[in-house]
Amino acid sequence: IIAKIPDDEKDSFFVFRSYVNNCYYERKSTFKLTNLISDVLVVILYIVIYYNNTSESPHVDMNINSRRKSLKRDCAKMLRKAYNKSNDSDTWGVKDRFGLRGILLNKNLSSDKNIELLMKITTLIFGIFTDTTEKKSEFLEWIQNNNFIDDFTKLRLEQTLSLPFQADRYKDYINNPKENEYQSIHFTLVLPHYSPVCPGAILDFQFRNSEMHSIAEYGSASHNTYEEETKSYTDVFKVDDFSQIHIMGFDENEDIDGINTSKAISNRRVSATLVP
Repeated sequence: IIAKIPDDEKDSFFVFRSYVNNCYYERKSTFKLTNLISDVLVVILYIVIYYNNTSESPHVDMNINSRRKSLKRDCAKMLRKAYNKSNDSDTWGVKDRFGLRGILLNKNLSSDKNIELLMKITTLIFGIFTDTTEKKSEFLEWIQNNNFIDDFTKLRLEQTLSLPFQADRYKDYINNPKENEYQSIHFTLVLPHYSPVCPGAILDFQFRNSEMHSIAEYGSASHNTYEEETKSYTDVFKVDDFSQIHIMGFDENEDIDGINTSKAISNRRVSATLVP
């Protein structure tokens, strides 16, 4: 097979093969990574509660969901990156295979105040996970001193934050929007290979407000527009008829493992009016 690949495309083939190996490694760890991402989401919920309890108004109202990327988009992104050699130093390929997204839902704020609040809570979340702010010790002390948090949850929060999370990248698309008007804060956290839990795990985080989310989902930065631009890659991996892939549990009407669509993990909302 390799002998039949044109010489000028062999580099892309080997890069893509490396990406596929990493994809297999991560997706087969879905059970463990689902547990991890669920714990991380709970920590974020309590960081928001902590902020709302210790900061002046306005309080944060946020919806947070987590998912695993669809296999179709996963493979298409790997192929596009390998073919375009968009980042020769990137040996992993896809860093948003497992991700969390926070949508700030506050309505009665000016645009500037809304963005200011979004930046504050995002910076706090990033700083606590990466242990780059003194607020982490304050947050852990706040957990211990709160009677409304049961002992099991306290242990869960402390154990999750004891993991050696490291920042891999941080991108501010709010102050530096993409050409298609996409705005969001993106950062990636990784667990090094010496981590006692999910060594090598990569988690992608996105935070934006509801207006930014509307543009990302339905406007100029929507996936429909992106899908059209990357159709030549995506169509290679599209499954039209599940009956032809002969996997138990699938038929032509089912996508239970996130082949064509992302696999939802959790969807939670937290605000000053919804929690003690």
